[in-house]
Amino acid sequence: MNAFKNLILLSLSFLVLSISTAYAQQSMGGNIMIQNQGAMAIYGHHNFDSGSGFISPGMIYTSRAKAGGFLFFGKGSSWSGATKGRFIDGYVRVGHGEAFTFPIGHKDLYRPVSISGAIHTTAAYYAKRPSKSLTKTTLDGLRAVSQTEYWEVNGEKSTHLSLVWGKESNISHITNSQLEQLTIVGWKNGQWNIIPSEVIKSFPQDLTNSENSKTINSSLVAGAIGTKNPITPNAYDYFTLGAIGQTILTQDSKDDGSISVFPNPVVKELTVDLDYFKGKVSSIMIYNVEGKEVARRILDQDADKIQQFDASNFESGMYKVRVNVDRQIHSASFVVGKK
Repeated sequence: MNAFKNLILLSLSFLVLSISTAYAQQSMGGNIMIQNQGAMAIYGHHNFDSGSGFISPGMIYTSRAKAGGFLFFGKGSSWSGATKGRFIDGYVRVGHGEAFTFPIGHKDLYRPVSISGAIHTTAAYYAKRPSKSLTKTTLDGLRAVSQTEYWEVNGEKSTHLSLVWGKESNISHITNSQLEQLTIVGWKNGQWNIIPSEVIKSFPQDLTNSENSKTINSSLVAGAIGTKNPITPNAYDYFTLGAIGQTILTQDSKDDGSISVFPNPVVKELTVDLDYFKGKVSSIMIYNVEGKEVARRILDQDADKIQQFDASNFESGMYKVRVNVDRQIHSASFVVGKK
């Protein structure tokens, strides 16, 4: 009886795979495309180099629309051979609770993400800057955030999360070449939040597009980083890479009158008027009298010309606002005075 049930389940799995493959498979230069609301399941082993069953070798694309498609890895499934030019460009879902690496990427970049184990987790990678609403505010203590890539990971179960970067990630720029400053950040409640992380010193070759060695040592050019503690993916909308630490003001600049700050002195809320620059400002930094950065905000071209900062937690004393405009720095001074 059990054998008969297993035969039925095997037949149903084969039928699901056949139907979803037929629905999903459209020619894209020999690759596979999973359409919107479509799905394709793998219950055995898939080799991206040689293919498996009804699935051709090479790239697998899924719709990235709101109700998009996905490739499903069921219980007992596995994969090998993913690398640049052979991965899943879109969404992948895992149907078991074991440790799993999502062989995902976007365009020509392979950027897998690994979990320690969480059933029904879904992941996708985007090789572009986060949407405009995600780039306006950063948390104090977070010096920089990637403007080139992000990951979407969804799941209700707690798990360790690991991300991979490559030379296109420009980690040296984000961290000022200080790899120990690198961290995973998650977008939550309107701002980027620092997630305690640690760089993985060496990791398996199949997590990168390198074919030169069995393991890769993390560097500014390529590497991997993981969360120190388990997190619930659904607690964050998106994940990307950032750098922790405060920036020290090493070069002073004279106020040139191009930035208007008020009220001055300020007690609770500081307003910075950037109308003079007509949307050209890329960042605003606020420094205390000791030259330590106490706030930073990344802006895009569509950002409001009026920017407001909560100064209620600033200590009394002199401060300086500095804005980056076309690689030039402009500044204004103000005073925080507590009643």
